[in-house]
Amino acid sequence: MVTQIDRDDQGEIPKANVSVKLSALYSQIHPADPETAIERISARLRPLLLAAKSQGVFINLDMESTSLKAVTFEVFKRLLDEPELRDFSHAGIAVQAYLRDSGRDLENLVQWAKARQRRVTVRLIKGAYWDYETLLARQRGWALPVFQNKPETDANYEKLARFLLENRSHIDCAFATHNVRSAAAASFMPNNWGCPGVTLNFKC
Repeated sequence: MVTQIDRDDQGEIPKANVSVKLSALYSQIHPADPETAIERISARLRPLLLAAKSQGVFINLDMESTSLKAVTFEVFKRLLDEPELRDFSHAGIAVQAYLRDSGRDLENLVQWAKARQRRVTVRLIKGAYWDYETLLARQRGWALPVFQNKPETDANYEKLARFLLENRSHIDCAFATHNVRSAAAASFMPNNWGCPGVTLNFKC
């Protein structure tokens, strides 16, 4: 074990880290019928989480299009509220900084974690569905869910990073970015100084 990379301030870091897209578990997710999707996805994800818990594997729920966001958060919370998974600390979820309502999503997640006195990991990303979200919203006359200018997304990323670091009593932070300024900002925010528990994932 190399202490510098295999441990953080919470203990040993899992050597296996698996990212899961919920649409890969159940492809018939429909926003008009979220309960069916939640039930069927949970039935398939639950054994994966239990196996990960027993084997010391980290599981991260990836975030897809906006239409799946509410279901993704709900599945994450409901499964981790189950008795067998309440003490599973190696679970995380991605949050997309290009979404205009991402701040509210993070606040709700932090409140949920605090109410249960537990820790979860948040992987802060910029987002990969900008074209899809923009074109779909314009075609259907909807309000645009994503920032239209990159500087707005970058500014929101730094704002969310600061919020996560301010809530490190319940949140393990994982910052994923290929933007040098975003990485530097997350690295040198006051709440991050001397905190080995923060992970920076650089995309090159």
